[in-house]
Amino acid sequence: MQIFFDEKPDKEIREELKGNGFRYAPSAEAWQRQLNDNAIYAADRIGCIQPLTGEHPTELQKRARQEAAAERTAAPEQPQEEAQGAEPGTTDTPEKPFEPETFYKVRQNPYSDSPENSYILQEYVAQDNGMAKLGDILYKGTPEKCRELLGKLETGELTQGDVKELYAKAQEVQPAAEPGALPDPTISVGDMKQYGYSWDGMLPLQETAATELFEKEDMQIFLLHGDGSESIADSAEDIKSHADRGGIMGVHKEDWEALREYREMKQELAEGAPAKEVHLLYGKERTLSAFTS
Repeated sequence: MQIFFDEKPDKEIREELKGNGFRYAPSAEAWQRQLNDNAIYAADRIGCIQPLTGEHPTELQKRARQEAAAERTAAPEQPQEEAQGAEPGTTDTPEKPFEPETFYKVRQNPYSDSPENSYILQEYVAQDNGMAKLGDILYKGTPEKCRELLGKLETGELTQGDVKELYAKAQEVQPAAEPGALPDPTISVGDMKQYGYSWDGMLPLQETAATELFEKEDMQIFLLHGDGSESIADSAEDIKSHADRGGIMGVHKEDWEALREYREMKQELAEGAPAKEVHLLYGKERTLSAFTS
């Protein structure tokens, strides 16, 4: 089961999703969990996705199953020879199989960390049920650049491969990371991309750093895969097993930034504690003399 949002949900909604077994999958840009009856019942408890009709997702699912069963009963299976094509000598032609169509859209990047990657040029693939599923992210950049590339895709001036190559080249020219910007200085974002994982919202980790963040900071750690996908580490053993197979781990960039801010605030409070204590003991006008005496 997948839940999509137009923009990043607020903290309360994220906590509600996690509490009901959903985890964010960056590659799908969706909150998801295995589709089963428990997932459907869990959806009943998530307030932000309740239908405006007042129905519950379980009721919608039950009705959808009933309608699908009724359609199957009302439309019996065609004889094999009809399904394969028309009888010899007739003018009927077999039904043309559905061919998925690809189209592109420019949309806002809900996990942008700068104006330079605030928009996404996204591929969509039409399905035979009238819906569309997410394809590849072709480019991340300013809205002007994404729309420029969209126009060139639609006119045939550029192909998908051309756009991906342009994005790869743009990513190669990156400023050096400031000290502490990466959670694990033994591995870089470039190493992660060379490994095969390229989502910009993830920061790479090796086993030691991943285990420390998992056990000491209770952070959600992802097992990254060379095909660009990821899975959630449920234990330190998962991290070790993945590392033993040559895999690398990752942590959401926003989670790491939040931890950095917390550590900095904690450090500032710790450094300010002695001055505050002197102020309470001696008063403001005698603080300086108390330090220098």
